[in-house]
Amino acid sequence: MLYFLINKDSLSVYQKISPKKSLSLVEKAKFHSKLDSLLGNPKKLSSVIARALDEISEKIIFANKTAAITIDDSLIYHSLTIKSKKFQNVESQIEEENKNKWSEKSSEFYFAAESRKGSKNIFHSVNINHFLREKIKLNFNNFGIRVAYFVPISSILNSKIKSSQYAVRKIGTIYHIFGFNKKSFSHVEVSFSGKKKGIKNIINLNRPQKFKEDDLVKNNLKFIHFNTTKILEFFSNIVENKDPILNFASFSGLQILDGDLVDKRIQKTFKKQKTDYSYFKTAVAAVTSFFVLVFILNTLSDYKFMNFEENVNYPEIELNDIKPLELNFTEKSQLKSLIILNDFSMSIKRNDSLKKGLITVDENSINNNSKNETLFDNLDITNTIDMSLLISSFYEIDNELKYKIFDGNFLGKPSKNIVLRFNSLSNYESISDKLSSYKNVFVRKVTFSSELNHLHIYISLSKI
Repeated sequence: MLYFLINKDSLSVYQKISPKKSLSLVEKAKFHSKLDSLLGNPKKLSSVIARALDEISEKIIFANKTAAITIDDSLIYHSLTIKSKKFQNVESQIEEENKNKWSEKSSEFYFAAESRKGSKNIFHSVNINHFLREKIKLNFNNFGIRVAYFVPISSILNSKIKSSQYAVRKIGTIYHIFGFNKKSFSHVEVSFSGKKKGIKNIINLNRPQKFKEDDLVKNNLKFIHFNTTKILEFFSNIVENKDPILNFASFSGLQILDGDLVDKRIQKTFKKQKTDYSYFKTAVAAVTSFFVLVFILNTLSDYKFMNFEENVNYPEIELNDIKPLELNFTEKSQLKSLIILNDFSMSIKRNDSLKKGLITVDENSINNNSKNETLFDNLDITNTIDMSLLISSFYEIDNELKYKIFDGNFLGKPSKNIVLRFNSLSNYESISDKLSSYKNVFVRKVTFSSELNHLHIYISLSKI
């Protein structure tokens, strides 16, 4: 396991030389631009991260390594949520509050939320810029590193202190003070000299207390000081013990509830269960309808309308008279892509297909005259995606994804031809849904080897 520390201006890597020894700094690289200044420029952001990793890779072998990353809190945002009964669950409440906080930029942020034991009504969440998160994960993956943990420094600090204590980290002349009791999470910056002299309340439900320099200078029972090495040591203990901690490498949303990790497969809501009277209502409606029908029949003397022998002639519609939908070349290519995905899905659902050594569906084997109307509906999609975001989204489905990229030409334009290799069929539906969601992604071929249990998907990505 490699441990990385990401600051605004540098990337450091730590490693244990032997299992019994503590972590030590192996290499450090400076970013050529500060990360927080590049959040609006994804390409340059990715380039800066890649360059730092490249410099470190000259000293360390990255291939097939696992990473635990911690990121400085100056690159993320904190917020507190008090649970409201107006919302069905706390996740939807946090999402709504994020929208109000960031307005049109809310889609640019990923969030992870938690609540401590005994404090079910107050939730702490951390937001990270979507591009920053994705570019970090993508570049680490490109260097052969699987990201298992990606956590804020504050989460490490707060996991190792009591509710009556504060974690202190001094950077320059500024004391960064963190606390997390049953009531709330707090982060305060204090300086006793210079231009930034005073107290800056980053996040806190309560008024920040007054701090004395004498109390903060020395380590004591109330204010626990952490240097970088100590933070990384505690981080390695959390990883080894698999303790609950907010993790940007995991799913977005509520991750820790009442101090315990949330299983995303079990949707936790915070509403009381309501009795379902739908069956009762249906039965009452059926009985009422029956008596109304009996009443109507008894009041009518002419029952000829019930003679079904007399057929009503409806004009027959000749399907051949309907003009076929005219598609342009791009739409035809989109339709082929959707048919390939659909035909492959049908193939794997047949048991006899899975018994074969290799299943292949490509442009030459599909039924171009498919009458599946839902496929035509998907031609109306307008969303597009760039290559880095597409690949990083697949890493969330299969973190052991392998891929190769080739320059090519598709639809008369320069394109990227990408071969994706997934380790099983289990996530095919999720993969297919994602590939069907963008108008500039065209599936050319899908193969599955039952012997190797590998799923290969060949796609062309046209320029947006």
